[in-house]
Parts: sequence; structure tokens; C-alpha cells
Amino acid sequence: MKKISGILLLLVYVLVATTLLNERFVGAFNMQNITRWSSLFGILGIGVAFVIITGGIDLSIGSVVGLIGCLLPMMLLGTAKWPPGTVASVTAYAAGAELLAVAAVIGVGRWRARSDTGGDYRAPIGLAVAGLVSLLGGATVSKLPLPGWVAIACVLAWVMMVALHLGLAHGLLVTRARLQPFVVTLCGLLIYRGLARWITDDQTQGFGTAYDDSLRLIATGKPCYVAFVVLVAGVLAVLAGTWTLVRQRGEGTGIANRGLPWFTIIAGAAIAAIGAVRYLPDGMLFGLSPAAAPARLMAWIGWLVAPSVLWLGFVAFRASGRAMLGPVVAAVVAGMLLVGALAVVGKSDEWFPGGRDWASRWRMAAVFISLGALMASIAWFGRNSLRAGNIAQVPCAASGVTAVMWLMSRPIGKSSLADTLLGEMLVPAPFFVLVAMAAAAAVFLNLTIYGRYLLALGRNEQAARYSGIKTDRLVVLSYVICGGAAGLGGILFALDGNSVQPSGQGNLFELYAIAAAVLGGCSLRGGEGSVLGVVIGATVMRVLYNSINILGIKSQLEYTIIGVVILAGVIADEAVKRITARRRSQESK
Repeated sequence: MKKISGILLLLVYVLVATTLLNERFVGAFNMQNITRWSSLFGILGIGVAFVIITGGIDLSIGSVVGLIGCLLPMMLLGTAKWPPGTVASVTAYAAGAELLAVAAVIGVGRWRARSDTGGDYRAPIGLAVAGLVSLLGGATVSKLPLPGWVAIACVLAWVMMVALHLGLAHGLLVTRARLQPFVVTLCGLLIYRGLARWITDDQTQGFGTAYDDSLRLIATGKPCYVAFVVLVAGVLAVLAGTWTLVRQRGEGTGIANRGLPWFTIIAGAAIAAIGAVRYLPDGMLFGLSPAAAPARLMAWIGWLVAPSVLWLGFVAFRASGRAMLGPVVAAVVAGMLLVGALAVVGKSDEWFPGGRDWASRWRMAAVFISLGALMASIAWFGRNSLRAGNIAQVPCAASGVTAVMWLMSRPIGKSSLADTLLGEMLVPAPFFVLVAMAAAAAVFLNLTIYGRYLLALGRNEQAARYSGIKTDRLVVLSYVICGGAAGLGGILFALDGNSVQPSGQGNLFELYAIAAAVLGGCSLRGGEGSVLGVVIGATVMRVLYNSINILGIKSQLEYTIIGVVILAGVIADEAVKRITARRRSQESK
């Protein structure tokens, strides 16, 4: 969490500042757009993160997105008149041939590397048997009356296999031919873009209206309210806290260390209740409608911020004494600056000469500078509070949770952010695709031996190889994962837009994905990476883009502002890390 705290603070900073300057930013439609686009780019970012962790790079992501986006409508419309059994039969034949080819390659490799006792041929034999079964199955299913969705699933499998094979080709060129990843993927960027334009003759590809109520719902659907996601998150928090308590009791952990798990359970129950009241009958909660009930309950819980902050202050001052005076004074002064800045926002047209354009610039500068000072002082206070040890964990967490609830329940224009999010706002379908992919990636990277091998490979490839890790296979795997993520992104982007322009689809997407991964804590030297950080980094990219449009800044400055903000955030985060490391080294002496 420490590695992504800087980018998380940057995200909060941009969100709050833009909201203060323009209340339309937190509208339901705008929030849905930000969620959808952040999810789509987050999928690409997670894929490229695996390559970056190994110390490589993939510049072909945008071109793969464009190629897959062109192939999908062409194949769907081209096979629309085929019987579903024929499409399934072709798929089974292709899978069988693929399995037999892989079995042959592995078998020959095992035979050439055999020792005196012979090689282990169980894997190639198993693959060969599976391939023969697939071929036989292809001959069988061609005559079956299959439903139409089978043909659609087979076409999706075809385009995904194309993307996976492209990733496989990248990995083999890097590991077998010993080519530089930059060169391989840069050539891929050019080749795949050219292929997309050639096979389509530069003609726009589209789905028409045939899949509006079926396949396109994967990208454009909104299956549930935000309140349902909040309910599920609260239940998961309760389960996580309960599991931690059970594990601590089994390990004999003292009572003093059980405060945070208990708070996780209580906070999770409160969050689950906030989501659950959205589904109560009309008027059951003090006469409130289901759309207004979650925000009102959040406001009631948010008022606990006052005793929580007092509790935190008492604990912090008791542990640190005078050392806490600096953070408190800084927080008060920064808060006064923010209040003054908000007054400037209201009177900027009258107080500052130069017309509305200059007034808008004064307005943005005042809010950004004062809000930055306030957030820095709050972070300083929180860091000093945590120095008190485990005793400060619960009051610090309670202060943060209740403060967020209280702030979200305050009116912004005609309604509060809680009213917007927990009222009628629906969750875009790509969000759930991102959650599933992020969960699988996090489990693989952090809870499996191969994920640990991947991190070890990025830190020191030679040492990993001498330790018995098959580094070439892991490098190939990382590029296959990246290719699969790009293929999935290509499918979703094509379905979302309903039309694909071969020359423009996916342009610069690789830069957004790489920036999201690096912002999220992935080191370009390899060996470091966080899935949650990548998701936050992708969100920062889209929020910055959206903020520029909402605030009326000229579109010509879009990339300039995004680059400057990202550079400033990374520099500040790196500076904080160095200062912290220097202080720790001095304290250890």
C-alpha cells in the first residue's frame, strides 16, 4: 500500500479539485463514463504490467487493439449465415490441430534433451490425445442443432487466440531470437496496424444493430446499481476481518493487535448496510425513497467523524506530544487557505481583472494550491499519528472512513456525491470485467509460486536462472498475458464504439497503458508491480483527461497537462520516498 499511496493521493487531489471547480464532474453520466473508460484502459494496463515486471516493454498494444477490433466484426458478419454447428466444428478442428502441433514441438524437444533414462513424454502424449479428441468432436458437432450464441462464442475465441498467438510470437522472438523487446514490439506496432488497414481496405468496420441487445451488452450494459457493488464490498470486508480474527486467534496474537480486524468488521457491516438500504421498500427507512436512503444513512454515519478525529488526536498527542503541534498547525492553516480559495472561486469574476478567462485561471490556481497544502498537511498528520503504533491504527482508520462518508454526503450544487453514486447510477459492465481480471492477476502475482518467480526474474534474471527458475518460459508467459489483455481490450473497445476505424482504433493506447502501469508502481527496471496500483494509475489517466474537458481547458493542451501532472506526481512521490529512506537511515544510526 505504501508504494501506491502517492498515486492514490494524486487521484483524490484531482477528484476533489475538479469537483470544487465544477459540480458537473460528479454527475451520474460523467461518473459512468469515467468508470467505463478507466475499466477499459485498466485491462490494458494490467496486461502490460506483467511485461514491465519482467523488465520488458510492449509497444504494440494499441495496434493489437485495432487489429482485433477490425477482425471481430468481420468474422461475426462473415459467419452470420453459417450454421452454429459449422462454426463450432471449425473451432474444434483448429483447436485440435493446435494441440497436436504443440504436442509435437514439446515431444521433439523432450526427445532431443533426453538423458540416459529417457525423457518424460506424459505432457505431449496428453496434449496429443486432447487434440485427437477435439478433432473427433469437430466431426460430431457439425451435425448438431446448436444455439446461435455458440457461434458468437467461437468467434470470440478465434480473435482471442489471434491476440494470444501475437503475444506468443513476441515472447519467442525475445527469448529465442534474443531480440530487444523494444524492437520486437515496435515492429509489431507497425505490422499489425498495416495488417488491419490491408484486410479492411481502410474501410470502417461495424456491427450494425444486430448485437445491440446481446453481445454488445458486454461493453455497453449496466447490470446493477452502484449500491449493489457497495453491498458486496461491505460483505467482503466483514469476511476479511472475520478471517483475520480467526487466523490471529489460531496464531496466539495478543488482544492489542485485534483492534483493526474488529474495526474492519464494523466498518464493513456499515458499508453493507448503506448498500442494502437501496433495496428496501419505499418509505421503510424514515419515509425515505430507496434512491435517497443510502445517502442519508451515510450522512448519519459521517457525523461520527468528530469523535473519531478527537480520539485520533488524543492518541497521537499522548504518544508524540509536541511533535504533533506542527502537523496540527499546518492542517489548520491549510484549511483556512482552502476556505479562502473557495471564497475566491465565488468572487473571482469581481475581484480579478482580465475578464472571465483570467478569473477562471485564478480560480483554478487558488483551489489547486490550497487543496494541495491541505492534503499534504493531512498526510503529514496521519503519518505522525501512525508512529504511535498499533494503538493509532483504529482511530486513524475510523477518522478516514467517517470523513469520507461525511464529505460525500455534503451537498454539491443540487445534490451530494452520495446521492449521485448511490441513487440511480448504474455500474458499466466493463467494470466487472476489470474486477475479475484484476482479482485473477493479483492472485497469480502475489499468491502463486509463478508470480513470485516473475518478480524474482524482474529483479535479477541471472540470479533467477541460476536458482533453477525457467526464466524464458516466464518471459513468454508475460507476453502471452499482455497479448490476451490487448485482445480482450480490442473486443471491448470495438463493442463499445460499435464501429472500428482501422487507421485510428487503438492509437496511443499503449502509452496510456504503460503510463498507468508505471504510475501504479511498476518499475521499468522490472521486479516491482501492484495490480491495485495499475488500476488506480489507469483511473488517474482518465480522470485527468475528463477534468481537462470539464474545466473548459483548451484541448490542444490535453497531453501537455496530463504529462506535467503525472511528472509532478511521480517526482513528488520519489522525493517523499527518498526523504523517508534518509530519515530511517539516520534513525538506525
